[in-house]
Amino acid sequence: PSADGTLAWGARRTTLDPSQCAALLDILTRRVAVIQGPPGTGKTFTAVRAVQLLASLSPPLDQREKLTAGLVLVLTYKNQALDDFLLGCLRIWPNGVARIGGQPKAGSPLEHRHVHAL
Repeated sequence: PSADGTLAWGARRTTLDPSQCAALLDILTRRVAVIQGPPGTGKTFTAVRAVQLLASLSPPLDQREKLTAGLVLVLTYKNQALDDFLLGCLRIWPNGVARIGGQPKAGSPLEHRHVHAL
């Protein structure tokens, strides 16, 4: 890591720490990946960045052969973890997020992204 806390990854620099880089590499090289760790270790940050990277590598929807190409399924143990992840994704794709299961909190930005509201 450099003095500013970034790591070189290829020709680019990232703010991911070594364990987050390892998780991202795992996500990119496996069909199913698990990100786990204690609170505050950047699991949500890493997962949102991974989905953002995967989306940047996918062709636009109108050019995909299969409707499911480019879709990502995220499972979490706690509803709050899913909400945190989806809120991160919602900042990037305001209309590209759907929440399935659980009850959305009234007034939450995710309230209108629940599958029953779509």
